[in-house]
Amino acid sequence: MKIKIMLPQNSHRFFVPLEAVLVGQQRSEVFVLEEGVARRREVKIGRLIGEKVEIIEGIEEGDEVVVNNSQALSDGSKVRIEN
Repeated sequence: MKIKIMLPQNSHRFFVPLEAVLVGQQRSEVFVLEEGVARRREVKIGRLIGEKVEIIEGIEEGDEVVVNNSQALSDGSKVRIEN
């Protein structure tokens, strides 16, 4: 499985592709890479601008967010980054 990651560009506003966000009835989540493992993290979303969504809580500068194939992951899945 191939994935892409997006690094946040500043500490004030983070935008990720809409496909990176798993939207449920009561909460929204993304997968963040931690030492080669995908970890599910609850996020608070803001504005939708084109194909990107603003994350206003739940990720920090330096977090690596999985931006594709996140629906196929589960918490704790091992991930290998390919360039």
